[in-house]
Amino acid sequence: MERVTVSILIGTLVALVGCRPSSPAAQPARVVSGSMAPRYCGEHWQVECQGCGYSFQIGVEHPPMQMQAVCPKCGAKTAIDDAEIQPGMAVDIQPRNFAADPLKRWEVVGFLEPGDSERIAVKRVVGLPGEQIAIRGGEIYANDQLVRKSFEEFAAVGQLGYALYRPSFDEEAAPERWRASTADSQWKTIDEDTDNWFVCEPSENSQTDWLEYHHFRGSAFATNDDATPKIADDYAYNQGLTRSLNVVRDVMVGAGVKMTREGEFRVRILGGPRPLWVSLLPSENTVSLWRGDKKLTEARAPTLLAKPATIIDVGLVDGQVLVGIDRHVALTYTFDDPDELADADVSLALGNRDLNVSVLLPSVYRDIYYLNPHGRSEDWEMDAPLGADEYFLLGDNAPVSIDGRQYGPIKLGDIIGTVQPRNEEASATPP
Repeated sequence: MERVTVSILIGTLVALVGCRPSSPAAQPARVVSGSMAPRYCGEHWQVECQGCGYSFQIGVEHPPMQMQAVCPKCGAKTAIDDAEIQPGMAVDIQPRNFAADPLKRWEVVGFLEPGDSERIAVKRVVGLPGEQIAIRGGEIYANDQLVRKSFEEFAAVGQLGYALYRPSFDEEAAPERWRASTADSQWKTIDEDTDNWFVCEPSENSQTDWLEYHHFRGSAFATNDDATPKIADDYAYNQGLTRSLNVVRDVMVGAGVKMTREGEFRVRILGGPRPLWVSLLPSENTVSLWRGDKKLTEARAPTLLAKPATIIDVGLVDGQVLVGIDRHVALTYTFDDPDELADADVSLALGNRDLNVSVLLPSVYRDIYYLNPHGRSEDWEMDAPLGADEYFLLGDNAPVSIDGRQYGPIKLGDIIGTVQPRNEEASATPP
């Protein structure tokens, strides 16, 4: 397994909330630790970066070195010595008739913590009754079959890897995350301070004009030379946790795109001699998937010229290519053997052929890279399949979560209900 290596320190946290509800009504509660971060944060510092203004959370369980928070977007440091600790996220635990409406994979649930009849933990459903769950290369397998997420499921699980800003350790030498592949490229940044809007005119040659992504690990140990196309399983929330980072191959790039009718917009996912890429032709309203010079599949996409911009998402997730147009699935292609893609590294890029195109807020998301019970990347498998009333639950913050990897299956009778964020302003009763 390919790795980005720093020193090793494995934390152990459990996301706990409230006490057991006594009625079928939704139970207000509050998350108190970081095993489901960043979606469900426990007690944390809310930090506004002094360099770029980006707002992010840091869990109190692993405070940053010298109380200097490193912005995951621009790399600038912000002192948090005097920052007030914020409470964990407010949630509602909604009881449900699971016989009539069974639990689904990837739902988030509140359940009785093993060994404690009053404490409730919050985790995500990963394994269903009858399945024997394994973790291999960061992926979830059920009965030796790779579990594949749909476009909507990835939207619920995926972790934001990059949004707006470029690194700024040294403003005069800050490496950009999105970089033109050639010196004569027509790609330009509209806002010189942030990588949030790009424009490109047709080039004079017939080659694709690529704008390539370089990942930047926002941590106290990162340098300007750390920008790389390889995306790691880092969590800004765990600022003080040092460990070995793993390279993630399940990634998705999305952006708002406005383009003229004539020409072609491309999104590259994998590089190498046979790159994996998606073609969008606004004049024909089609989207197609290619491996090198071979077309694998094609679909209609009638909203490519939507105004003011079309939201385009393209990703490689669980051995399948997912393409979304304006948040709706436009194309799905599944590789029977995901290992056939192992010879190519992730190489995210946006490409222009003969278009006048604008790209707004390009963002990169990654899948959760699941770890074994010791917080390492070596493979792991359950001893036996889940029973008829058993579920296997995991935390999204894999390096620190205490979950089914340690305490095993959870009985259906111990699951209280599904979890949703709660709008505190709309609630008259505090949690």
